[in-house]
Amino acid sequence: MNSRICGGQTLGKMAMKIKVVSSDGMPLSLPASFCRSTIYCVPYFLNGAPFDPGLLQSWFMVALAILVFGVGGSIVYLFIFNRRTRQSLHDVAVGSYVVKANTETAPRIASAPWRGHFAVVAALMIVAAAAPIFTGQLAETEPFVSLLPIQKALASEPGVRYATVQVGSSFTATVQKGSQSSTYLSAQVVTDSKDIDREQLANRVAQIALDTYAETGKKDVVAVSLSYGYDIGIASAWRSQNFSFSPAQWRARTTLKSNSSLQPTGAKTSPAAEAGRYVS
Repeated sequence: MNSRICGGQTLGKMAMKIKVVSSDGMPLSLPASFCRSTIYCVPYFLNGAPFDPGLLQSWFMVALAILVFGVGGSIVYLFIFNRRTRQSLHDVAVGSYVVKANTETAPRIASAPWRGHFAVVAALMIVAAAAPIFTGQLAETEPFVSLLPIQKALASEPGVRYATVQVGSSFTATVQKGSQSSTYLSAQVVTDSKDIDREQLANRVAQIALDTYAETGKKDVVAVSLSYGYDIGIASAWRSQNFSFSPAQWRARTTLKSNSSLQPTGAKTSPAAEAGRYVS
């Protein structure tokens, strides 16, 4: 809609009475408009998108960092600070300008953008490209080294599209009990279908964490989050169910689940199965 097909106006630009034109005052061609929109949209669509962990440990991570943080950061920077020509990165790339809708002549271009802006953009690109090197070195330290096998094991499970794992501590303070702290391991799993046995998958995720990472059994809480939905950067929608139990309660749940498959139909379950509760 930013091309000549719609007069250089999207619905938002129609409401704001502005339009996109080239340096001669004419609307952009469709290819130029597509290129402009691609530069603008790609960082937002890639931000938050799930990728295979193997890709994030390759050159792809450098390209992704440049597109999301380098290009995205440059767009935001020029939006705010390029007061001279009012062009952001996607405008500079195709030579376009945003002007008032009633403007019939070519844009009044006082001069090119200040050269210092290009130096800042170059610096943002370099920092974005170098960031994966730092994170790659960070991934070779604890606790990341020990957590990576859990992530890989979870990602290989049937029905799992993506998984992340983290450990940490939480602190609470109340008048009655004072300050208290607890340690946790949290596994966030994105499933490839909404029609799954969530109880069974949650038990399986916890079992993998307990079997793969010895420190899991020492945590106060093991939290499992199962989600189904999408995230395209500029929009997301998720349906999640969260399970939170102590390591002992998870072991009771998984043991009971295994035993229940051997019990005849109608057999009563042990109270240990109800040792915790989940929230959705």
